[in-house]
Amino acid sequence: MVNDDRRVVCSYLAASFLQPLGECEQVYDSAPRNVRTTLVRQVQNAHRPHPDRPVSSFVNERPFMRALGRLPLEYSIVTLARLYEEVHVYLCRALDCARKGKAHNVDFLKSRCVELKALTDGLIERESAFKDQIYLESNAWRPGALQASWRPIPSITFDNLPVLNSLADLLPGEMSIRHEYAGIGGGGGSDVISTSIMGHLLRLHKKEMDLLISTRTWAIGSQGKAGAKMGIKREVYKHGGTVNYANGTPVPGTYRVEKHTHAEGRDLEAIPYAKHSQIYMVLDQGESRSSIPEGDQANLPDQFQAILSQSKQPIQTIMTIDTGGDVFGVDIDCGTTATPDQDYRVQQAISTLSGYDLVTCVVAPGVDAPSFSPEIAEQAGGMVYHLSRNEKDRMLKLLVDEYRMDGSDPNRFGKTSLALQARLKGKLGWVSLDLPEYVVDTWENPWNSFVYVRECMEDLVLMPTVKLVRELDRRRGKELITTAAGGGHIEIVDRLIAANAEVNAPAASHGHTALQAAAGGGHLKIVERLIAANAEVNTPAASHGHTALQAAAGGGHLKIVERLIAANAEVNAPAASHGHTALQAAAGGGHPKIVEILIAAGAEVNAPAASHGHTALQAAAGGGHPKIVEILIAAGAEVNAPAASHGHTALQAAAGGGHPKIVEILIAAGAGPESALEVPHVLPSLDPKENIAITSDKKRNKRGYHRSAGSCGEIPFSPTRPGGC
Repeated sequence: MVNDDRRVVCSYLAASFLQPLGECEQVYDSAPRNVRTTLVRQVQNAHRPHPDRPVSSFVNERPFMRALGRLPLEYSIVTLARLYEEVHVYLCRALDCARKGKAHNVDFLKSRCVELKALTDGLIERESAFKDQIYLESNAWRPGALQASWRPIPSITFDNLPVLNSLADLLPGEMSIRHEYAGIGGGGGSDVISTSIMGHLLRLHKKEMDLLISTRTWAIGSQGKAGAKMGIKREVYKHGGTVNYANGTPVPGTYRVEKHTHAEGRDLEAIPYAKHSQIYMVLDQGESRSSIPEGDQANLPDQFQAILSQSKQPIQTIMTIDTGGDVFGVDIDCGTTATPDQDYRVQQAISTLSGYDLVTCVVAPGVDAPSFSPEIAEQAGGMVYHLSRNEKDRMLKLLVDEYRMDGSDPNRFGKTSLALQARLKGKLGWVSLDLPEYVVDTWENPWNSFVYVRECMEDLVLMPTVKLVRELDRRRGKELITTAAGGGHIEIVDRLIAANAEVNAPAASHGHTALQAAAGGGHLKIVERLIAANAEVNTPAASHGHTALQAAAGGGHLKIVERLIAANAEVNAPAASHGHTALQAAAGGGHPKIVEILIAAGAEVNAPAASHGHTALQAAAGGGHPKIVEILIAAGAEVNAPAASHGHTALQAAAGGGHPKIVEILIAAGAGPESALEVPHVLPSLDPKENIAITSDKKRNKRGYHRSAGSCGEIPFSPTRPGGC
């Protein structure tokens, strides 16, 4: 089966990239294990469909593969695997949400279709685009389909922080130089490994961290050992007993870790047992409290304090360890699935403890940290520490030789620890991590094996815990009114306004102001409240965002559009990157009355498309809205307006979307037939019985595809769902 997988995948790569089969086999064989796993999962499950192993289809796949094939094969294969991985994770999340009755992209689950034209255009315009993040978003031209596009990787560096010269020095958050430390893993199994490593680094500087606490969720939230079930209570086995309150009663969810202690999910707590004499596990009940009987409930501060009070030596400094940087927030820019809520709860709980110096340390910052992390660290009074060569070697020896967290043991793994090892070994850019195959090749909460390795991941960022929590609280406070406004919670909005909440708090990248959120959510009364509270109606769209009017127009909220125009909203405010003007949004959304109102208010019908965008006519044509197409043409829309970067002309959009009536309207209005080139297509799948062997010494036919006797012809098959999109 392994050889068959290799043959099928390499034949497909050779035909698609127009490269010799032998070279494809050589590069495939030398590729990281999970690159091969990802390629096989997509290609074989498209080749032999199974209802329990669904895969997605790709539109404009052939030109994308040709463009990708012009890169060195090593880059082509890894980039293709990255695309397959992103789409697979998106699909599995949507399927999981559908099973649980949660909000999800219903149309995508029906089509399971991804448009690749933007990726192709990006590679043609800029060959180095393959280094960017692959981003998936809804496709305005094909309802239900996703559009894949390139998004630049944001730069993250902590060079803005003062440099800590030595871990022997006074650390941020300490009142004086300390020697006795307790280390608390902030959230997740691998944090206890990072905490142990920090203990070893401190020992190099005559400081001691013998007591470790691993904070885990009460219920299992991610893949652990093979066969482990998610969502169930995390049971702990062969522990050394629970920790007691001062009155002798047990503290729920606190356990002493012994040599053979293990638990549901990833049980990493016992790994450093030989290096530390005091290791504990705390189960954080935060997200599960409502389902826990009252007698079994416990608060994090009480759990931590009960453990600290039993330390063999009086603790002077509590160091809370986060691995990767999700303590700063969610990494929206790179599509991470990190959940920083537990990290925040731990930081908040620690900040309430008295009698200790409190330090937060981020190991491998940048693995899953948002781009604004350096700003938060600076505001929190942080410092950056550059590891010495000796310290890097010590970390690698622990991770690889002693703790075996390098992928050699399928029960010992962590994405952040593997990313850290990659950086310590000198790697930069996209790396496929050696995660166990069972957490990658699955349809139940799969892990994405790819991570973007930054230079700063070999540094440590240290901050005073109390100041960090204050900064996080300040930022969360700004987000409250936006969250309440977008959710339609008018009473909360009223209370926040009465409490002098900042109604014009700026939107972060991919975010919204309160007014933008309310307008997009269709909450007219909240829009009126915010305007009355002097909310700025023309706050520009953040990157990938929209103004309030653009949000309302795209959402079809007629009354809000009228209210915003009455409040002097700028109808021709330009679209942000990946965004739309108000008229473009209304046209693409299929809202003819709003289109008419905007035109009457002076909206420019021929406003050019933003990057990855479209004109109003292109949007209406691609969306299948003939009435709006007629309204726009009557208002003077240019039917032959050129496509923006990664876009389509109106005729291309209508043809590709399968809207013959609109095609007729456009041609009658003077649309040139030459603008209808490159209608999306999907290649057929190969019959399993056919011989698909393609060899490097076979000549290509006139169309440039390999042929060999006994093969099915040209490209053997497309790794998409049969039938296409």
